[in-house]
Amino acid sequence: MLIVRDLAGEKSVQFVDNFLASKKEAKLDSYLLLQIDSKETRKSENAPIVQSLDWPSVDSGKVFLCTYDSKGREIGRLISNLTSTTRIEQINEFFVRHSPPTNDANKK
Repeated sequence: MLIVRDLAGEKSVQFVDNFLASKKEAKLDSYLLLQIDSKETRKSENAPIVQSLDWPSVDSGKVFLCTYDSKGREIGRLISNLTSTTRIEQINEFFVRHSPPTNDANKK
């Protein structure tokens, strides 16, 4: 799971940190989380990867989520407006819909 957010934007930092902390026991444990400051997506040295993966640059108050499968293929993306009244439901639904499969330790 990739999270691109404006790390200087207090609203974004506070919301994402609180959301991730509150969901620690839920489906988020299946994800490897990578958080990137949206300023990094604007740097010229990062342009080739940002363009090839089509990552948007987000403004303060928004967050971009992107999930990948174990082979590195994108399986879902979402830009959420953190001022929206449905943001929590929208992000929860995204996490559940794009959750990676759990491995059965007994089958290994």
